[in-house]
Amino acid sequence: NVIESRPEVKAVFEKLNAVKGVTVRAVDSVGLNHQKMVMRDYNDAKKAKALFSSGNFTQSCIGPEGDLKAVPAEKRPKDSVPNANHMLVMDSYLMAQVAANSLLKTVQFGLRGDEYPLGGAYKVIGAGPKVDGEDPFIIAGFSPKGALGDINRDMIRRLLLSTRGPVRLLQFAFSSDAVLEALVERAKLEKKDGKAFDLKSVGDTPFAMRPWSVFLRLAGFRLDEKLKTPVYKPATTNPLLKLLGKAAFAAVQAFIRVAPPAYRTHHYKDGDAPAVEYGAKLHHKVMLSGAYAVLGTSFNFSEAANSNQEQMLVTSDSALVAAMYAVFDGFFAMSPTPVAQEVERRNAYIKNPGGEPDDLAADQQYEHVAKEAARSKKKK
Repeated sequence: NVIESRPEVKAVFEKLNAVKGVTVRAVDSVGLNHQKMVMRDYNDAKKAKALFSSGNFTQSCIGPEGDLKAVPAEKRPKDSVPNANHMLVMDSYLMAQVAANSLLKTVQFGLRGDEYPLGGAYKVIGAGPKVDGEDPFIIAGFSPKGALGDINRDMIRRLLLSTRGPVRLLQFAFSSDAVLEALVERAKLEKKDGKAFDLKSVGDTPFAMRPWSVFLRLAGFRLDEKLKTPVYKPATTNPLLKLLGKAAFAAVQAFIRVAPPAYRTHHYKDGDAPAVEYGAKLHHKVMLSGAYAVLGTSFNFSEAANSNQEQMLVTSDSALVAAMYAVFDGFFAMSPTPVAQEVERRNAYIKNPGGEPDDLAADQQYEHVAKEAARSKKKK
């Protein structure tokens, strides 16, 4: 379906299919074929490599010019940037084998839907400084039927409840009730230990403000869709406010933020030519929890992602974790706007429309993600 509906995808498919020695298969195996992985020479212990990415292999995701590649550099707006993503490349026979084992179920054996077996998770031990008395590791899980059938519950929630320290989130589309409940439980555990709940996050702005957004709920708001013109209101229930108290909650609320202005939808106009839409997304699916990190994943924190084809990586490797903390700190420093402030801005726009309503509308390029998150909400 994607090949027929997206000419640029079809062009790449046909070009690769015409190359001698290259086999290309179109698959329709699950709700969404969403993995972003490459394995090279996975059966050769000396040459094997594995690439795990949060970004699709598209101009929008990894092209340095962003959407406006066709616009001359001297005219191109500075905010025509690629989506915020990261890639993880490993010289690792074991990780290449693990990833290939998952992918071959689809491309070689042609499994569909419920034919996928319960996937479990694969723990690959590395070398380096120990963490909590254990050698560094990467745990990989793959949906559908990843871990014990629910990656949100079995991997993300478990990590949150078994670790302590800072929690950092860089998230594209975040709608999982299981992870929301785990964050509240983590706050309880930190409070029980006499520690503050150290949470900082940056969410992709349009998706952070959707009615299903965990960021919106963590910040204590909801979008009242029952009204003729939906507006943002204080949440009916606010578990973090109840748990932490007004002052401590206000401190956390200030650190629940939306992405910088470049990571929204904009319009470029050159003379009399029609305006062209362009924009970028905060497309990471990152969580840092103490000395551990979720990175290199395709898995948006949603219930529906359990039914997609996704990869999820958790690591204790200190170099990787430190690098991702640096990525988060840099992005957080560029993101001064709390969700609470964005609520005020949007409510003001709703009452007095004017200017460019860029990020108040859904980006059709990612309509499937909005549908996925909405499916998550209905599943509860």
